[in-house]
Amino acid sequence: MINVLHVHNSNYPGGIGTTLLGWFAHADRSRVAPRLFVFRDRMGIHERSVDIFRAQGLEPEFLPWGHARNLPGAVGRLVREVRSRPRTVLHSHDTRSDLVAVITARITGAPLIISNHAWHPADFKRKVLEAIRARLMRHADLVISVSRNTDKETLERGIPAAKCMCLYSGVDVGPYRHPPPRAEARASLGLGEHEIVVGNVARLWPEKEQASLIEAAARLVPQHPELRFLIVGDGPLETSLRARIAHRGLEDRVLMPGYRKDLVSVMAALDIFAFPSSAEGTPMVIYDAMAIGLPIIASPVSGVGELLEDGATALFVPPADSEAMARAVARLIGQPALARTLGERARQVVETEYAVERAVDRLQDIYEDVLARKSAAGS
Repeated sequence: MINVLHVHNSNYPGGIGTTLLGWFAHADRSRVAPRLFVFRDRMGIHERSVDIFRAQGLEPEFLPWGHARNLPGAVGRLVREVRSRPRTVLHSHDTRSDLVAVITARITGAPLIISNHAWHPADFKRKVLEAIRARLMRHADLVISVSRNTDKETLERGIPAAKCMCLYSGVDVGPYRHPPPRAEARASLGLGEHEIVVGNVARLWPEKEQASLIEAAARLVPQHPELRFLIVGDGPLETSLRARIAHRGLEDRVLMPGYRKDLVSVMAALDIFAFPSSAEGTPMVIYDAMAIGLPIIASPVSGVGELLEDGATALFVPPADSEAMARAVARLIGQPALARTLGERARQVVETEYAVERAVDRLQDIYEDVLARKSAAGS
């Protein structure tokens, strides 16, 4: 039995949290005993993330944070956990977690895996944080990236190739085989049964490019009054996006219901999934859209272009290109058979190649391998 201590900042209930839920739900408890540690900071924990974990039967354990003086306490807690349980692997998922896990690994000699979910050097602060993270990765026994492109970028930041690999996170397809009825899903969002609904689910951050989706709506709605756009999520751009919607006079055509826990129901309400992002790792929501069989229009950045194939399982458009997005939406409206074919092919691909069970089985092999190599090196 291998004890796995996952460490996660838990500052937003996004893709990393979804990945961890899938891994925990499908772990073979005869092989691994996973636990999740999240940080409690000056502002408290991100209650929404923790509530989601708890709703799935996963009870996080808390580490102190909020100031540099809390670092010894966080490290001390993990050191005690490692020393009390033989055959323990540390697995961290973000810069703050990496720092605590690297120090813990240096003190205890436990093997350390760092998961790299994306590189997003969009501004000076994030460039600094990612430079710090790259230095921390050099102390890991293994760095797992969620796409080949992310793995390539990791290598470009000086991480030795022997320490790098790609593992697609996968998705739990089970809930998407039996989604709620379409009418019920739409009613919960205030959508009409006969409307054509184009949806986006993502944090409201600059690289997600929801502003371009609003501009695409402005191009399309005059010719297609049956269209509704749904932008699901929250984040720092909420106010500016709502202002853009109002400026375009689209308040009744572009809906922003905020963050929703019921992702399967949201997906069941859509006709088309639109994803104009300019920077990604491998977004979990693309797996979700594939799993329910939605036709997808997306920019082929990083892992998106690895999961999908233009013209076969999706339509590709340049990032943040509202004109191209509008053309692609109009094409799917005018060619419903194409929309059905794209969605069905995407569903088949995710079920055969990206089911979470495959990812978890491979991950458990990785834990065994990294622990064996660490033990051999120390003997």
